Amino acid sequence: MKRQNFTYQVLKCFWLPMLVLLITPGCLSNSGSSKDSSSSVSTKSKSSSNDSSSTSSTEDSEGYNCPSEANVTPNYDWHHDGTGEFTVCQHKDDSSNILIHGKTNVSTTICVFPTKSDDESTSIYLSSDQQSVRYQCASAKENGVYIALEDFSSYNGVFVVESPYASQMEHCLFMNNGYLCPSAEPSYYSYGSL
Repeated sequence: MKRQNFTYQVLKCFWLPMLVLLITPGCLSNSGSSKDSSSSVSTKSKSSSNDSSSTSSTEDSEGYNCPSEANVTPNYDWHHDGTGEFTVCQHKDDSSNILIHGKTNVSTTICVFPTKSDDESTSIYLSSDQQSVRYQCASAKENGVYIALEDFSSYNGVFVVESPYASQMEHCLFMNNGYLCPSAEPSYYSYGSL
């Protein structure tokens, strides 16, 4: 499987426009809407019984090693309520099987774009014809979102988006252009290393 290098620095370009929005008065108004349309992709609590370390992980009853706090975070939390923060847990016996807990905005179906990072770059996985970015989507079950990433060798990070924004994220990654990624309310993307 071929990988395309994607410099994560491009995605960091979103922070400058976000700072401009935060400095400009009135840009983040609530528009009079108080409706909470967020959804949960897990029925499990985000709190951990082991609060002694923020980097610790625990094994759940299904054999998944879960960090004690979100390891995949959004580019921006429009609602300031934890939307887009995900805990991505890898199975102890097969790291290609992951379980995801977190809070979404518009859909309980999420899509995962595996990445391979080193000190210099982040790579994404392309289809065999090199014409699209490969990813997996799944709907939430009672205990979270289960996804099998068997066809992704040596991945060590993920982008996560809600399913309505999967094609936009795919285009953003394929074009290697962070300005094309989901970034206007209510959309977002999340990223983290595993």
